[in-house]
Amino acid sequence: IAMACLNLPPSLRYKPEYMYLNAVMPEEPILDRTNHYLKPIVTQLEHSYTNGVKYNRTYKNPEGRQTRLAIAVLVNDLPGGKKITQMAHHSSKAHFCSLCTLGKEHINNINPSKWTQRDVNILRNAAEQWRDADSKAQRDALFKKYGVRWSELWRLPYYNPIRMLVIDGMHNLFEGLVQFHCRYVLGIDETDADGEV
Repeated sequence: IAMACLNLPPSLRYKPEYMYLNAVMPEEPILDRTNHYLKPIVTQLEHSYTNGVKYNRTYKNPEGRQTRLAIAVLVNDLPGGKKITQMAHHSSKAHFCSLCTLGKEHINNINPSKWTQRDVNILRNAAEQWRDADSKAQRDALFKKYGVRWSELWRLPYYNPIRMLVIDGMHNLFEGLVQFHCRYVLGIDETDADGEV
């Protein structure tokens, strides 16, 4: 789990010397075990956001200053994003999308006006119910109904997986998944006046 400071200029932001490596997992965690890695990180983030951190002195503020820290976006590949947010896997029949409520039976619906956006308050409530459930059977039933488990990230008052989860650009742009999806799945394969695709 690595973090980048978005206050830095884009030319510096993702250089290794400016990244904060917060956790290294020995193997890919399954289901809600991601929370064991997130808990200490979220504890620090929650404190920094709520109370702030006082620096005795900085370059521009020799008298010191108070800062606050928040997560702006979560950038992952699709399976990683689903694990961090504890939302149903993209192969789920009822909850494959993190943004809308379409079921897999409507996966060919390409009209965005027909997609009902998920409600963050319903997700938060469902995640809290999952966390507080008395049995595995109750948790399974809640997950089947809502497609979300408890994530430690819900402790952050501003957390909204619908708005914050970003599927990484490497897989979508650089490896050509968006191009493949547009051309071969959606059938958008136009040629320009010069005959170029």
